Order: sequence, then C-alpha cells, then structure tokens
Amino acid sequence: MLAKDLYETGPVREQDYLYKSELRNIKDLLKNEGYDDEDMGKALTQHDQHKRYLMVKAVRRLQHFNSVLYAKPKMFDRWKQYVQVKRQYRYWLQFVDKRAKIIKSDLHYVFDKWKRFHPVRQNELTCMPKAVLGKRAVVNNKALD
Repeated sequence: MLAKDLYETGPVREQDYLYKSELRNIKDLLKNEGYDDEDMGKALTQHDQHKRYLMVKAVRRLQHFNSVLYAKPKMFDRWKQYVQVKRQYRYWLQFVDKRAKIIKSDLHYVFDKWKRFHPVRQNELTCMPKAVLGKRAVVNNKALD
C-alpha cells in the first residue's frame, strides 16, 4: 500500500515521469534523424545487456572478497599496480631521454625558463598571429648567426 502510494504521488512518480519524458524526447530526436524503431530497439537491448554484464561483473568482484575485505585473486590488483608503475617508468625514461640529448635538452631548458619566468610575454605571444611569430623567429635566428 505504501509503495503504491509513493509510486503514484511521491518523488518516485516525478522521477519516473522525468525519465519517461527524456526517453520520449530521445526517441523523437532519433526518428527525426532517420532511425527506425527496430534500430532503436536493438540499441536499447544492447545497452541493457551491457549494463547487466557490468552489474554481474561488479557483483562477482564483490563475491571474491573475504572477511578482511581483501581481494582473493590478487593478480588483478597486482596487475593494476604493475601497469601504473610501468607507465610511470616509461614517462620518466622518455623525460630523461629527451633531456639527455644536447639539442633537445637546451630547447627544453629554454622553453621551461620562458614558460615559467615570463608570464607577461607568454600572454603577449599567445595573442599574436602565427605569421608574426614566424617572422620574429626568423629575425631572432638571423640575429643569433
């Protein structure tokens, strides 16, 4: 009785109405875009199946916990840690490699210095068009020679 009353008059009814109206609007939009009812039905069933699969996956994952709340199949957690460490290791190797080469390290040093110590000029340079920046680069390169 209470559940029926809440469904007919309470916030659940309002939420249900909002979801149904959103679904109706999306169906109308898809019909205007040229999709058939059959295509929409297939997409909805695929989406429902995927959501059910994810729910079953989450439930199975929770079932693998013991009383201490530590996952029994440690390989999943260990694999995640391994991938994180591997990505960090790759990032830092690339970072060091770029700065180990003489030309690239000089460019990185100058760029970092320019980026950090000249916020006013950085703002000026970002507002300039590309053609003006190209001309400035050519003039500066000629001045260095």
